[in-house]
Amino acid sequence: MKSFIYDRYGYILEEDKESFDYEGFHFVIERNEKSPQETEEINSFLRSFSQNLFNKKGYIVPNRNNALITLSEFGNVSLVAIENFKVCLDDLIRMHQYGMNYDSKSKLSYIKNRWINKLNLIETKIAPSLKVDEYYYQLIMICLTHAIGMANNAISYLEDTIIDYNDSLKVTTLTHKRINLNSYDLLNPFNIIIDSPMRDFAELYKNELISFETLKSLLIQYQATPKDVSILFSRILYPTKLFDLIENDYLRRTDITNEIEAYYKDINQQMMKIKKIHNYLTMSYGIRKINWLE
Repeated sequence: MKSFIYDRYGYILEEDKESFDYEGFHFVIERNEKSPQETEEINSFLRSFSQNLFNKKGYIVPNRNNALITLSEFGNVSLVAIENFKVCLDDLIRMHQYGMNYDSKSKLSYIKNRWINKLNLIETKIAPSLKVDEYYYQLIMICLTHAIGMANNAISYLEDTIIDYNDSLKVTTLTHKRINLNSYDLLNPFNIIIDSPMRDFAELYKNELISFETLKSLLIQYQATPKDVSILFSRILYPTKLFDLIENDYLRRTDITNEIEAYYKDINQQMMKIKKIHNYLTMSYGIRKINWLE
């Protein structure tokens, strides 16, 4: 990757990574399946959005041929640069408020089908590919078995939400595929999607970036309905973190031993957090209960 970034963009790196910092900006090579015209539109959006909303700079870096898309051994990629700045929860809320004007035709059934497809990939391709002779095999299989059970529960809960409240996803805004409270995740245009704001809150809660009390306050602030919190809870159930970790290992063959050990040690704590939010949401918003969580 060092030679690729130098050959195509002219940046000299000390480490062989897909990301680096330079002159106050964080740079990351992102996979790009968009057309050149769509990429130009994304770049224009990023420039105006980051400036108007946060008074910061963000852009897609042109390569040596002055193109925004570069062919690599992994397919088409783009180099995204986001100015580093400290991010707090209010910045995410400001982004949600800004994006409430964006219309979406998304359906909950679309989300459900994506979860089902990811689960099938994990069960039919990734799990069988794990090497039995690897010393952490037993540990990873314990984590995977638990995560698969949670994913099935999340899918079932989302199916019940569709039955209870219909398939539409009316309350949408600019949210993120994955969110941490840093400037790159916040503004990376390849990470921004239109979805329920509950998506971001679920990930922040699961990753311990917001507390139980903060989540309760956010639901009040956003005037969350039983449908909103049902969507939130189904996302809290879904084991995004482990599935991302396992899939990334499958595609790139990285060493995830430490991450698996940390995930295993945290399972009981995560289940306590899920039970706590389940009991609060069922009591305060009247959403469906899951008997084994009571």
